Amino acid sequence: MNQFVRIFLFLFALLPSICAADDSEYPLSGHLLVAAAKMPDYRFMGTVIYIYEHSEMGALGLVINRPMASVPAAAIAEQFEIDAEAKDIDVQIFWGGPVEMSRGFVLHSSDYVNDASKVIADGVVLTADNEILGAIVEGMGPVDSVFVLGYAGWGPGQLERELSREDWLTLRTEPEFIFSEDPERMWKEAQDLYSVEL
Repeated sequence: MNQFVRIFLFLFALLPSICAADDSEYPLSGHLLVAAAKMPDYRFMGTVIYIYEHSEMGALGLVINRPMASVPAAAIAEQFEIDAEAKDIDVQIFWGGPVEMSRGFVLHSSDYVNDASKVIADGVVLTADNEILGAIVEGMGPVDSVFVLGYAGWGPGQLERELSREDWLTLRTEPEFIFSEDPERMWKEAQDLYSVEL
């Protein structure tokens, strides 16, 4: 097992619970942020971010188009002593953002939900516990999923200021785009979808 895989498995063991929040008054929950072509922050150039929480306290999101590495399901099962026959698959890990890289999240389709899951939008759920990891290893997890380490965060009013500077485009799209689009093409495709939406 390589060094990255060991680090990932250790960090996933520390996953926190996600607290539900009422974001009905805040329009960006469940939307994509698409970095503008002239994004001033190099860390977010060419990124697509799924906003999973937007409130008076700020906003939280996950970069969904920056793959880092693939981890064999068998290695995950071995590390966590999961009593199941691991599928012969690799699980792709994404860079979710620069904040708290020790935190792991699974953004996934709504066919899988457990007590720690938070439904963000129709067909899109966020879960951050070991139960979903075991389900994926057993082949009983969600049909579609994106694993990320870290997240992007904005304080009160910060994201709104960035939007007013036109650092980001906002886009509402279907779950198929989130889970099926090639990460290498996602930013360009999202920009094209934004142009069509206009």
